[in-house]
Amino acid sequence: MPVEINEAILSAKRHLETIFDSITDPIIIIGPDYTIQRLNKAAADQIKGDYRTIIGAKCYEKFHQFGDSCKDCPIQKILAEKVKGSLIFRKKINNQEHIYDMRYFPLYDKNGEVHAIVEHYVDVTEGEVAKEKLREAYEQIMKEIMVAQKVQEALLPQTLPAIPGFAMDVYYKSQADVGGDLYDFIPIDTDHWGIIVVDVAGHGIPAALIGAMSKMSFYMHTPGNLSTVDVFEKVNTDLYGNLRMEHYLTGAYLIYNSLNNTLRFSWAGHPSGLLLRQATGKIEELNTDGFFLGMMSNSTYEGKEIKLQKGDRLVLYTDGIIDVQNRAKERFGIEGLKNTILANKDASLDDLKKNIISTSRSFQNNDEFNDDVTLVIIDVTHSDALTQFELTPHFIPGKEIRVFRADHPLNFETLIAKVLKDMDANRFADSEIKKTKYAIFEALDLFHDTAPEESTGLFIAWQCTHEEVRVVVVDNRFETIKDYTALYAQHHAKNVKRIEESMTRTVFLDSGRKLVMYKKNRKF
Repeated sequence: MPVEINEAILSAKRHLETIFDSITDPIIIIGPDYTIQRLNKAAADQIKGDYRTIIGAKCYEKFHQFGDSCKDCPIQKILAEKVKGSLIFRKKINNQEHIYDMRYFPLYDKNGEVHAIVEHYVDVTEGEVAKEKLREAYEQIMKEIMVAQKVQEALLPQTLPAIPGFAMDVYYKSQADVGGDLYDFIPIDTDHWGIIVVDVAGHGIPAALIGAMSKMSFYMHTPGNLSTVDVFEKVNTDLYGNLRMEHYLTGAYLIYNSLNNTLRFSWAGHPSGLLLRQATGKIEELNTDGFFLGMMSNSTYEGKEIKLQKGDRLVLYTDGIIDVQNRAKERFGIEGLKNTILANKDASLDDLKKNIISTSRSFQNNDEFNDDVTLVIIDVTHSDALTQFELTPHFIPGKEIRVFRADHPLNFETLIAKVLKDMDANRFADSEIKKTKYAIFEALDLFHDTAPEESTGLFIAWQCTHEEVRVVVVDNRFETIKDYTALYAQHHAKNVKRIEESMTRTVFLDSGRKLVMYKKNRKF
């Protein structure tokens, strides 16, 4: 071979070796028997050995300090399947753990057989550590989200309460892992329930925390408070002092009187409630003036009151249902919801709920909502107490009639005190007031002792004028016993006698299911 060609080959060889050694990642060429055939300087430096002692040695001895082939060694797989690939492993260098991505691929001879394997070690420690930290951070975030979910679940009613005169169904779905919608039913007193539906601007944990804050505020201000306006003003003050400008709530707050079937309500920038009247088959929108909650310190709110009738249906919701859009960018809107309610006016609560959700989803051609969704549907199942128990004929037309539920003996004294206060205001003699007190207590005690298990509680109604006080005690007695007057005569004759002696006149009606008592004012 001419000298010039030989020198050119040697020069090319040295050049290739220089390039090979300049690669900063360790590269090893290994034979099928695990012997190291070649390696670059980076690999030799890591092994900390002389080239002459490394070449021909087993790769697992020199590079991994093992006595036998590595557990996950790919050499046999490469030889059998002629594949390339990679694997991640950890290796300690200078007492520090490094993470390597070992990329391997076969070298073929002229017959197409694998005669060597190239292993290229890329140090991915920094990236893998970052990924590990991200994974740990993600796990921590998911734990916090789970805690937030549990907190939010605790904020929502676990079961729907038994509200006299109401049958209810609810749908709730948050757009994120946790949401900003909130609904609840708060007992105010024996005869009044507060109904809350609020929607926090935004999604996720911040919205859920603000929702929790608003619920605490509502629960603080609703007990004994029969003014929706006053409650909204106090909740707004609480939230304004704790929220930033970009955070606010829309809301609807209603107070239901289960005796009179009245509904007081206030709205705070929230979508209108929809009331389907059974008598007319038409929908009325419930709304009032009022700005968002938590955005302005001096927000004012309006209150209204309506009478509900048996068979009426009330639908409350958040904007996630009506804000969906179709491909033409048209909103489902309140009209779409109204049409759905009217098309299902004879449907059950559950069927109406399902049809509203499915219709809204179909409108946007998407099974998932882009916002939190809350839907509360309420059917009015009975008339007011005066109508339900046919009390009006026992009182003077045009004069105020007061009705209360006497659900427990512990409340008897409080209710009787209300009657006595009216009598005192109408200048009844103390002796007459005292006799009336005993008569009412005996009547309540009599009805309570004989009430069947399915009874929903006693009711007391009265009307007081200067001339006379009229008191009616009645109970949901159904048909458990055909004639209660016989029961009274047999087992409670003394109670009945004391009532009759204390009042001017007493009458048992409806086979003893109703007791009407009259007391004349002797001053007139």
